[in-house]
Amino acid sequence: MLLSSIGYSAWLSPCPTEEALHFRQVYFRYQDTYHDVTFAIDDGAIAENGFTCCDVYPSKQLTGNMLTLTGASPLCVRVYSDRESNCRFALTLGQWFGRDFIHCTCKAPTSELLLSEELNTMLVRGPERVQSMAEAPSRDECYGRVWINHTCLLGSTWIVRTSRVVWERSRIGVRMEVFRHPDFRKGPNDWRILEVEATSDPRRDIRGLMLRDTSYIPAGLSCTRTIHSYIPSLILAGNDNCAAHTMLNKLIDGSISCDATRRD
Repeated sequence: MLLSSIGYSAWLSPCPTEEALHFRQVYFRYQDTYHDVTFAIDDGAIAENGFTCCDVYPSKQLTGNMLTLTGASPLCVRVYSDRESNCRFALTLGQWFGRDFIHCTCKAPTSELLLSEELNTMLVRGPERVQSMAEAPSRDECYGRVWINHTCLLGSTWIVRTSRVVWERSRIGVRMEVFRHPDFRKGPNDWRILEVEATSDPRRDIRGLMLRDTSYIPAGLSCTRTIHSYIPSLILAGNDNCAAHTMLNKLIDGSISCDATRRD
C-alpha cells in the first residue's frame, strides 16, 4: 500500500524534486544523397563583344565548358573585363545544399584578396542568393523554364544578360550576353522566368530553345506569343520569301532583344 501511494504521488508531480536532472546527448541517424551541381557555361557571345575572362577564383579548369561544384568546393567566381571600355563584372556560380544559384555583379574584384573576400561573402549569403532566383525551385521541378537576369555595368551603357536553364540531363546551362541600352534600368537581383520547350532535346543548347512569353497577356485572354531563338542556317536575314524577315523587323524595332547575325 505504501508503494502504491508513492507511485501515485510521483505520477501527479509535474517535476519531481527528489531526483537529479541529467543532460544527455541523443544522436539521430540521418542520411541524404548529396547532389553535385554541374554548369555548362556559354560565354562566347560576350567574347565577340570584347569581354574576356581575366580571373577565376578558386582557379578551376573547365572540362570543356563544364564546371562541377561539390560540397567541398561550392563556389566559383569568374571575372570578365573589356579593356577598351574599362568595364568589369563578376559572375558567381554556386550551390547551397544541392541547390544552385547565379549572381552577377558590376563590382568585380580587382585582386586575389578581394576575390577571396567575395567568395566568403557568397558563402554566407548563399541562402539569400538561392531565394532570389524566383523562389528557388528544386532541380526536379524546374524543367521547362529559363531564368533571365540583367545587370547594368557602372559608368557605361553595357548590359549583361545572364540566362539559366536546367536540362533534363541533370546539367544547368548558363549563357552570358552583352548589349548596349542607354535607358535600361533593372535591379541586379531581379530574375524573370520564361516557359521554354525542348529542354530534353540532346541536340540543342540554350540558344535553341522555344520561349513562350505570356507576361503581356491581359487577364481573361488565352492567347500566347512564341519566340523561336533558333534559326536554321538556310534562312537568310532579309529574304522576303521567308517568314523570318517579318520577325527580324520586329526584333530591330526594339520591342525584343536577341542576337541576329547576318548570314551571307
